[in-house]
Order: sequence, then structure tokens, then C-alpha cells
Amino acid sequence: MNWRERISVDPVVCHGKASVAGTRVLVSTILDNLADDCTEDEILRQYPSLKHDDIRAAIAYGAELARSISMQPEILKFKVDENLPEVAAEILRDRAR
Repeated sequence: MNWRERISVDPVVCHGKASVAGTRVLVSTILDNLADDCTEDEILRQYPSLKHDDIRAAIAYGAELARSISMQPEILKFKVDENLPEVAAEILRDRAR
């Protein structure tokens, strides 16, 4: 499924949030409904402008987005030079461990 054919991110539509192209139905709305155990048929009844492939595209978009986000904590690094007091440098080194 190539979600790019069905999902749009346009700053003038839905404040730039990902939506199904040609509609104002947010991808997050579709994913929220699926997460709440709504069936695809229920979603299609609630949003008659949607097609089955729109729901599949929303799932594919969410999957790609999830793969691209790293949930690992970021490591903060400090450059320790002669301008930093040695006591402060030791505190930073201890916190990094």
C-alpha cells in the first residue's frame, strides 16, 4: 500500500495534520477508532467519504511514522574545556554514567 497516494499533509487543510486526501478526516481519527475496537465497516459508516483503501493507507502511514520515531532517550553531551571548573566537569561526568 502506497499511503502517499491517499494521505495528504497540507497546511491549509486540518491545520497541516495528516488527513485522507480530499477530505477533512484525520489519520489520527481513523487510528483512534481502530484502537477503540471500531471495525472498518463502522468507520466507513461514520465517514461515508472514506474508502477501504483510505483506512489501509492511514494504517500504513501510522506504521511508517512509528518506524521513523526513535523512543530512545537522547544523550546530552557537554564539551569540557579549560573554561569549565574541574568540579563542574566531574559532576557532569558522574551524571553521564
